Amino acid sequence: MQIQDLSLFQAMYTLKSINRAATQQGYSQSNVSARLQALEAELQVKLFVRGYQGLTATAAGDTFYRYTQKVLAETTRLHQQLGQTQTGTHITISELLFDYLVVTQHKYDLEKYQFAIKKSTKLVNDTTETAQLVITYADFKNPDYRVLERGWLQAAYAAQRKEVTGKPLLINSDPACPFRRATLAAAKPGTPISEVDSWSGIVALVKAGEGVALLPQFLLQQNQLVPLAETATQKIPYWTFQKVTSD
Repeated sequence: MQIQDLSLFQAMYTLKSINRAATQQGYSQSNVSARLQALEAELQVKLFVRGYQGLTATAAGDTFYRYTQKVLAETTRLHQQLGQTQTGTHITISELLFDYLVVTQHKYDLEKYQFAIKKSTKLVNDTTETAQLVITYADFKNPDYRVLERGWLQAAYAAQRKEVTGKPLLINSDPACPFRRATLAAAKPGTPISEVDSWSGIVALVKAGEGVALLPQFLLQQNQLVPLAETATQKIPYWTFQKVTSD
């Protein structure tokens, strides 16, 4: 059981819908259903009953909801206390951009910056963000931030080998992901498409020869993947936003 599971359960409990909870939390519906099944299997109880009106919590579900409220509240309080002792600039950043700018390019020193990795869907129109910098390719429109810098990720369709037939296109389950949008826009009718919840999962499947994905060039080099010759490289833009300070 992970903190993410508790947050997902709370969303399902309050929204009474797996689909709405998935949209709110930035996951695919199938992924949320699978997490719920795993949670019920771990606890060995039924947490919800499905009906025409959506999800109805069982008695065990009501009890577990009260538990999640306490744990998540304490977790938030702990983060706030630890955050008060941390120094340096706080950066909210997308997962791929963290791997590229921090891990690969060493643009931001881990000793000088504090990082929070968020999905693109969470950043779209987010009015609660407080980090000094936000680095993302999401459509971030928080009025408290201004564009500081623009960059590009060079991307290409990649596979384990040059000849690939019958394998699905792999896309991130985050609906705000630009790699997902570009892949779906270019996909031919009838092309099999599979959603994956994480970039590490997508890369692992491509390395195993189980699919093709539009990936940034640095991941191709790191994982010795082969760009498909018949497809052109693409430029995926990203932006660095800086929080506007009042005088």
